[in-house]
Amino acid sequence: LQATDSKTSFAIDGPGSFVISTPNGDQLTRGGSFTLSAKGEIVNHEGFTVMGEKGPIQITGADWNVDKDGNVTSAGAIVDKIKIANGSTDPAKPTTIMQGYLESSNVNTVDEMVGMITALRSYEACQKSIQNLDQTLDKLINQVGKVA
Repeated sequence: LQATDSKTSFAIDGPGSFVISTPNGDQLTRGGSFTLSAKGEIVNHEGFTVMGEKGPIQITGADWNVDKDGNVTSAGAIVDKIKIANGSTDPAKPTTIMQGYLESSNVNTVDEMVGMITALRSYEACQKSIQNLDQTLDKLINQVGKVA
C-alpha cells in the first residue's frame, strides 16, 4: 500500500473489491483512485459511481472521512458504508479500507523478466535438442540406409 494523502484514494487491505455502478451493471475493481463528481458522488476515472450499501455514495460537505470499516461520515454523521464485494467473512481476518492509500502492483517486474528469460532459454535449449535429434535421424535414414 502506498500513501497518497488524497481523501479520494482508497486501498482495500484484505480480500474484496469495490463495487462500481456502470451502464452495463455493477463491476468490481481493486483500483481505489477515485474523485468527487460535481454532484458530490465518489466516482472512478471514467465517471462511474462507487456504490455504498444504500446506493451511490453522496458527500454533502468538505469535511468527510472514511473509516477502516468503510463507513463514510460527512459533517459528523454516517452517510453510507462503501460496498465491498467478496470481502472476508472471517472475523479474524477482516477486510479494511484505508483512506489516503492506493494498492500498488503485487508483481516485481525484475523477477518476472528474469523468469521470462529463463523460460525462453529453456525453450531454446529444448528446440536445439530436437533439431540435433532431427539431424541425427536424417543422417541415419538417408546415409546409413543407402545401399552401395
